Amino acid sequence: MKTHFPTGSIYPAGHQRNNLNMVLALSDADGHLIYLKRMDGAPFASVDVAMKKAQTATAFRRPTKVFEDAVAAGGVGLRFLTIPGLIAVDGGYRFLSAVR
Repeated sequence: MKTHFPTGSIYPAGHQRNNLNMVLALSDADGHLIYLKRMDGAPFASVDVAMKKAQTATAFRRPTKVFEDAVAAGGVGLRFLTIPGLIAVDGGYRFLSAVR
């Protein structure tokens, strides 16, 4: 299996304009970290958050925004807070690669 890592600008458009220092974490299909890039000035705590976002999006096959919205709505959506390893914070996405 060949692995291709991001090149060029890997951060979302507007991150410099909004003065956002970010961390990018990519995981494989099993949720294991395969790539991590931390911008200068990004808080150390953001590393763990980025890794959990990548793992959650991969494990549940949906963006973490789905869980954030469910928790924000309250009621039965709060049950997501009890799932070990799940992070209900927007920004985690599942990417599929055609590279084999």
